[in-house]
Amino acid sequence: MVERMLSPHFHSLEQLVANWPDAVLVFDAEARRYLIVNVAAVDLLGYSHDELLGMLPADLSHPDDADGIPSVIEQVERDGSVRRPWRAVRKDGTVVQTEMTLTRCRIDGRTVSHGIFRTAGTGSSLPREAANGHAEGHLSLLDQTGLTVVALDRHGVITHWNAAATEVYGLAASEAIGRPVLDLAHTDEARAEVTSLMSQHTSRDEWVSKMVIRPRHAGPIEAMVTGAVIRSEDGEFDGLLFVTAPLDTAARLPAPRMRRAKVQCAACGREVAGTMRRKYCSEKCRQWAYYHRHVDAQRARSRERHERRRADDGDTVSPDSP
Repeated sequence: MVERMLSPHFHSLEQLVANWPDAVLVFDAEARRYLIVNVAAVDLLGYSHDELLGMLPADLSHPDDADGIPSVIEQVERDGSVRRPWRAVRKDGTVVQTEMTLTRCRIDGRTVSHGIFRTAGTGSSLPREAANGHAEGHLSLLDQTGLTVVALDRHGVITHWNAAATEVYGLAASEAIGRPVLDLAHTDEARAEVTSLMSQHTSRDEWVSKMVIRPRHAGPIEAMVTGAVIRSEDGEFDGLLFVTAPLDTAARLPAPRMRRAKVQCAACGREVAGTMRRKYCSEKCRQWAYYHRHVDAQRARSRERHERRRADDGDTVSPDSP
């Protein structure tokens, strides 16, 4: 049995795709083995879960398509994703015509290939119906995973918001549905992350990203997000579907820069920014202060020598005498 990855990132990704209606396989090119295989992939290919974990992409592909794997890898490295017809070979030797969408991402320093395989009749029904609010069966299946499920229309307005999304973000469905998703991002950083996540649909139909989510009543946490394009019956862009798996680790956000205290220049008294005990507003002031410290030190040493000589000569000097 192939050893499984124990990273929480991989566990979250596995949970994310476990009940996805399409076949999903995640392959690690460095270890040359599959890391994640969902139930739909087992049903499609006819192999057991453990058998698939020990196989290679060429073992599951038609010989003509297997010969094209190097060119597919080159394209996905160049463009980030590739979408094309692909013939999968089942355990019984039969060939299944699929449409493959392959995306690469980095998880825990590893570059993995995230492949989604659709057969005829399983592709666009989920996104199309999800956008219109009629895919009760599909959305119910996603909701049962305990992951946040959010659907947007083509204008970025929320059309579906499940109970898990309410629990994670602290916002009820009645407050979220019908509002633009950017209205829920209350900081510039959050709006930039959401905009970047949504803009990826211009280059791919499915993708996996790691982002920081900011719940209403909790600190920011990291999450794995799977996005899918919703298309109309004519193939036109009609919205987006996002399934999110929060990770168990808090997000490592950059610490805010400390404001530097205001201090006075030790030479001229002008106010300057700094936290050092002695700060000067210019090089001229620094040299002036150094000169006077040096002169004051010489005068103090001269005064001490003069007082010692007078004490040695037996002269008594009153502290008040000039």
